[in-house]
Amino acid sequence: MRANPTLPRPEMDDEARRPLPLEDPTLVLAAPARPAAGRWWRWLRAHLPFAVVLVIATYLITLNVASPWQSMHEDNGTLNESIALNHLRYGLGVTKGQDLLDTEAQQSFGPRGLSEAQHFAYFAHGPTHPRVYGDHPPLLGLTIAGSFLIFGPHFWSERLVPIVYALLGLIVFYRLASQVFDLGVARCAACLYATFPMLAYFGRDVSHEAPTLFWALLLLTGYVQRRPALMAVVVVIGGLYGWPLYYFAVILWGVHCLAERRWDWRLARVTVLPAILTFAVVLAQLDWALGGDLARLSAMFAYRTGGSDHTATVTTLSWLQQVSTWNAEGFGGWSQLALPAAIFFLLAKLGGEGWSPRARVLAITALWGLSHVLLFRNGALIHAYWQFYLLPFYALVLGWAAVTLARAHIARPPLRAVALALLCFSVACLNLPAIDALYSTGYQVTLPVVPLFDLWR
Repeated sequence: MRANPTLPRPEMDDEARRPLPLEDPTLVLAAPARPAAGRWWRWLRAHLPFAVVLVIATYLITLNVASPWQSMHEDNGTLNESIALNHLRYGLGVTKGQDLLDTEAQQSFGPRGLSEAQHFAYFAHGPTHPRVYGDHPPLLGLTIAGSFLIFGPHFWSERLVPIVYALLGLIVFYRLASQVFDLGVARCAACLYATFPMLAYFGRDVSHEAPTLFWALLLLTGYVQRRPALMAVVVVIGGLYGWPLYYFAVILWGVHCLAERRWDWRLARVTVLPAILTFAVVLAQLDWALGGDLARLSAMFAYRTGGSDHTATVTTLSWLQQVSTWNAEGFGGWSQLALPAAIFFLLAKLGGEGWSPRARVLAITALWGLSHVLLFRNGALIHAYWQFYLLPFYALVLGWAAVTLARAHIARPPLRAVALALLCFSVACLNLPAIDALYSTGYQVTLPVVPLFDLWR
């Protein structure tokens, strides 16, 4: 791969982003070493705002963490609970490492009126009817089974898997934004990323989105840092969690080739090739577990893409209306006005810099999020969290636009920091009613966060 253009230095306006002149090596060697305590203090001060964001994200994503499944799309928890427990109940020799699902757990919250121990005992020992599920790669169910082995079968220990992945994804996102943009943009974008309902609620949904997004962000980081070995490993592991990682690898390679105006076969060997090989291995495992019958997987693919009779009567207008509703719920209704304005603003800004690292990152994340919605139109119609992979694009575009405008109109850095902090706080307040509503569905409880924000109801 060719070397990327010079990456922007943190905390510098665009006009000031110029490579520093080479220094005399003897002067560098003669310079006094900085005290370790001073370096640690500067590092802490630089990243303290993100630490606050991480604490807020952890608080939001762990609300009702030990409660039974009963809120929006939490039937995914029952489904993957059954899959994980069957790995422990029957062993990998029977499950063949693939998802073995009890029919009683599909599109269900499980048996009602039982204690937590009785609930999990039902799927661990009860008279259930297992069958091979086969709609997804197998690693999520295996990871949850590992969590059960370590912490025991609990609602919180199952939710722990997507929660950890969602928070790790936030950290990787912040690190990536710091390198490709700058520290100021990274702080603002991370705050948006953390307080969007799409992460604050759906980030802990027991499904494949949070793990797949984490590995995709790590793959993008490997690309920016030009670390081919890391990229190849990430494609394999991420592909074992979710199908979207496969076409994320292809999109990344395609954008790179477009930017470089040539076919980069070296990059293909660590992105496209591992994706193809891993995809073939997963299909072979499914074929083995299903006894050579992949018809169910083909039918599910047709259903998700909208090719089944179920969606034949869904018009384009009604599809757009429902997807728009999910979008407002996941990213806040305010973003539907702010995002087009930010994109228009940034397109004018990007026009003069060509395929810079940040232009590539924005293109890759935008194409991935949109392709998931457009390719699998029926999935996007039914599932509110289908737009989960748009999280990095939304946060980067809105965060970059906000910081750029603040730098252009507020000269003093302290005032600019206060203005951006107030903006992030306002956005979080706008998002909280949707987060509250999602968490409260089916619970009839008052969340600890609610009394603080009655004004936004």
